[in-house]
Amino acid sequence: MKFTDPLRNDGTRKIVISEVLYQESPLIEAILMFIYYISKNILFVGLLISLMSTITLTMPIKGILFDKYNPNSVAKISKLLANGCYLLVAILSFLYTLPYSIYFIIIFLFIGLNIESLAGFILGEWIKENAKEEDTNIIFSFSFTLTTIIGAIVMLLVGILAETYGLIVIQIYITIYVILQYIRLLIISSIKINRNKVRTSKIYFRTGIKDIRLLLLTFSAVIFYFIASGTSVVIVNIIDKIGNFFEVYGIYSSLSYFIASFGGYLASLTFTKKISHLFLFPLIYSGISFLLLYFPSTLSIWIFTLVSSLSMAIFSLNYYSILNIIVSQEQYGIQTGFSNAMQSIGSLVSPLIFSSVIELFSLSGIIIIVAFFVLICLATLAIFSKL
Repeated sequence: MKFTDPLRNDGTRKIVISEVLYQESPLIEAILMFIYYISKNILFVGLLISLMSTITLTMPIKGILFDKYNPNSVAKISKLLANGCYLLVAILSFLYTLPYSIYFIIIFLFIGLNIESLAGFILGEWIKENAKEEDTNIIFSFSFTLTTIIGAIVMLLVGILAETYGLIVIQIYITIYVILQYIRLLIISSIKINRNKVRTSKIYFRTGIKDIRLLLLTFSAVIFYFIASGTSVVIVNIIDKIGNFFEVYGIYSSLSYFIASFGGYLASLTFTKKISHLFLFPLIYSGISFLLLYFPSTLSIWIFTLVSSLSMAIFSLNYYSILNIIVSQEQYGIQTGFSNAMQSIGSLVSPLIFSSVIELFSLSGIIIIVAFFVLICLATLAIFSKL
């Protein structure tokens, strides 16, 4: 296959740079470290992780806005409003001793990230209009690779430097992030796409609901992401007890992000329709969680990070491969949207449940929750194996 330089024209360079500048994962992780370090309240962490799982909730609104307004204006205005929220987060990070400042940091970050998603169309829409079909995958892959690598490096550096120099590192990073987002606003403002109407058709889930295979696939994803989101709260609590909170959490978040994101991408290049026992991955995830509970240490965290991140990558790959096989092309988008909505609900509730159990009872109380979902996974696996 002939390699095409994804940066060979000015428009593509702008698209790639604007995507790389928007690093939502490092920002979320930095705010999470910041909030937990100054509050020592696991409920705040659970709340933040829960809210971040709803980032894609504004995506359906995008179709409605595109149908009525110029997409260029939608992107520009939404990005400007999102930047205003990020600016308030940066200011409040220096005023964290004020009453209720933590609540406002979480609220403005949540609003900013959700509004930001309305500006996120720019890459896909511009490429559809301007890039050749054979270049599309190269541009997407290059942007994704750069974003993943840079995001992982940023999380690693923030964690290590904050361990030495304290909260000021995170405050400076948030400030730099805000500046970079205004640069991204300038880039987005200079990129124009045509006013294409987005047709929104009626969505029916009756076919998917009647198909037990689709229901089980969706159910497996809900369980998997429920456990994944909840375990993030457990990780934060364990790291705080071990010590070196900034450094260990920075390394953990960096490795998790890199392996889960880039690992899935690499795996997808290797095979596309590799069907394995899909429901084993929540079981693996749950099993490694017990290692954290019974043997809390830096080593157990690294083992959990490696196994859980690889499980996340392989699970996602297998899930969408199976979904692609058992549903028709016209149903694929509908079923994916339905599944993502259900996953968001699981990810929204899970951190609050886990953090509440830790606050009200103890870390060992999580064992009951994990064991319960392991039993559900086993039951689901038994049903799926008979289909």
